[in-house]
Amino acid sequence: MKPAWSQYGKIAFLFDYVNLQAKFPAGQPGYAYAEMAQAFWEDYQASQDIGQACGKAVAYATAHADSLTYLGSDYHGLQSHIYKPDDVCPFKQASAKLAKFWVYSHYG
Repeated sequence: MKPAWSQYGKIAFLFDYVNLQAKFPAGQPGYAYAEMAQAFWEDYQASQDIGQACGKAVAYATAHADSLTYLGSDYHGLQSHIYKPDDVCPFKQASAKLAKFWVYSHYG
């Protein structure tokens, strides 16, 4: 049996995912982030492997590198962080233990 917070974390992620999809449909600014979230979520649902799902988000960011410009670049000033595709998901190579800790610390 999984701990209760684990199920809560999934529900919180799902809520955030649905909210992102609703706020940023195709053709709207921010749609790239909704697509990136979709790549992550669909893989995570199928595999239950957060590292693998992060790989999908990173692959999306690699294929759509222009979507990272608005997160940080010279667009925000010279001291802004320049995001790279690997920055979009911290668990690409993460262990399940670290991922569960992060979920617990952010979602209860």
